[in-house]
Amino acid sequence: MTSTFCRTIFLSMLSGLVAACAMTAEQQAQSDGERCAARGLQVNSKAHDECITGLQSQRDARLQRRHQELVERPSTPDRR
Repeated sequence: MTSTFCRTIFLSMLSGLVAACAMTAEQQAQSDGERCAARGLQVNSKAHDECITGLQSQRDARLQRRHQELVERPSTPDRR
């Protein structure tokens, strides 16, 4: 019981630290725009907009996979 409580506290603290380091939505949008422009796509063009949408979709898919992995992970470690 104590290890579960400690694990919960640790994960909460770790999540807080990661959130503090995360980019804001505006910073992420700017970064995506810069990445697409660096690929030679003209800002405000259809190709540039599609590039940004693709980057957002890839990021969302990665986050969804990570979330699913955490949900499916066993809550207690194997004891051998």
